[in-house]
Amino acid sequence: MNTNFDSSVITRMNKVRAMASYQKSFQYANNQGTVTVSPGQTSNMDASAEIDATTGGIYCCGPSTTPTVTVPDYQYIYFLTAGSATWTAPDTCVSPITYWLVGGGAGGGGAFDQGGAGGGGGGSVVTGTYAITPGQTYNIVVGAGGAGGQGDRTGSLTPNLPNNASSEASGGAGSASQFDVANSGPQAPGGGIGYRSRYNPLGRGVGGTQGTSSVSSGGGGGGDGGGAGGGGGGAGGSGTNGVYAYNGAPGTGGVGVSLTIPGINSGNPVTYGAGGNGGTDPSGGRPSVNGASAADNTGAGGQGGASTSFSQASGGAGGSGLVVIQYTA
Repeated sequence: MNTNFDSSVITRMNKVRAMASYQKSFQYANNQGTVTVSPGQTSNMDASAEIDATTGGIYCCGPSTTPTVTVPDYQYIYFLTAGSATWTAPDTCVSPITYWLVGGGAGGGGAFDQGGAGGGGGGSVVTGTYAITPGQTYNIVVGAGGAGGQGDRTGSLTPNLPNNASSEASGGAGSASQFDVANSGPQAPGGGIGYRSRYNPLGRGVGGTQGTSSVSSGGGGGGDGGGAGGGGGGAGGSGTNGVYAYNGAPGTGGVGVSLTIPGINSGNPVTYGAGGNGGTDPSGGRPSVNGASAADNTGAGGQGGASTSFSQASGGAGGSGLVVIQYTA
């Protein structure tokens, strides 16, 4: 696409060529002794001066005005409530759109009698571009956070082995967030469950694995009686192992992904998809501690419960995810 500067350069170059051709003819005629300069005609000296001035203006000085830079007028749509929703692309919407997806975090496990439960896995974090059709309606899902595992399953609740027992339960898995569900559009898987104490399919208090754009993060394994639970895997890293010892250090949840999404948290970075920390055995006369729940719209995993002797503690709930769309219209 030609700009005003391009046109100006072309005009000057044509002028240089014309002057250079005249100068060459003038020099040839002068050598032959036939040169004459009529009143009002451009002389050889005039031609040289014009060429020097013109080429200097082109190659040395550049454009005389600053080019105009157009900044796109971005529009944003935020989906922050867990569940299904729709978005209709405006008729003037420019394809493709940019999206940010965060899956729901999983709940931490429940603990029982000197046990530490595993932390819930964090939801995956996915961003990219996606081709859309103006005027078309798209189905969207915001992933829900998983429930924290209960430390006491008495009452109306029934065991569901092997993840759950009559005295404790593993946390619930986080749900995936997705754009354009009908056409299998991009999605961010939710986090994997934080396991209850005394149940550790990963190994005794082993930390959960990192999540990806196609695979959920793993929740932390539960610690046995007298052991600590592993940390849940995060969107940016795996969780660490808990220490198998009375009052042992719990595993740390895997790191999340730091993003700056316009319109959220005043434009400051937010960490999404961090894994939940494991719970430990709070020996030494300390009370049982329920795991902390993660904040909504962070996709973080819940913390595992920490139970002392003859007691129980529930795990924390995972944080819900989000879907954000950026477009121009």
